[in-house]
Amino acid sequence: MTSNVRQFPSSPRMSLFLAEEQAKSDIRQELGACVGLLHGNPTNGDLFEIMARLKAASFLVDAMIGIREACK
Repeated sequence: MTSNVRQFPSSPRMSLFLAEEQAKSDIRQELGACVGLLHGNPTNGDLFEIMARLKAASFLVDAMIGIREACK
């Protein structure tokens, strides 16, 4: 049985590139939110949210490293 879907050699590489770009964008968004929460006089709740966002950014960095390793 033949498939009508063509797979191009660059397609997986392009998918990895797009995933890395999305990870970069998400990291910027999380870090930007942290900076925004630090302006003024942050409450204890703000500090907990900052910690959670930094942990999320750290997870995204680890994911991006995995994506780069997959590109090698």
